[in-house]
Amino acid sequence: MFHKELVPTYEISFGNPGDSPWETAAGKGAWLADHTPPEAVAADEKQIYLASPYAEAGSPVIAIDETGQKQWSVKAPMYLGRSGTALATDENHVY
Repeated sequence: MFHKELVPTYEISFGNPGDSPWETAAGKGAWLADHTPPEAVAADEKQIYLASPYAEAGSPVIAIDETGQKQWSVKAPMYLGRSGTALATDENHVY
């Protein structure tokens, strides 16, 4: 007795509005940190910036557009840590 072959179907990646849920060469895939949710936000006239500590394989800081799509990210060589996560922005920089 046997059954038909199983065919996996990708349907959704929960909590990840990146252009794809995995990292892409264009840098618009994946999302934030892989251990914690966003804990800081700042915005300017162009984008919204999110930060999250404990980004072991993810990005601790990303920029998204007005539709929630990731525009760029910062890859850190280590965690931001739990001492506090904060963001600020002016017309030229994100801090």
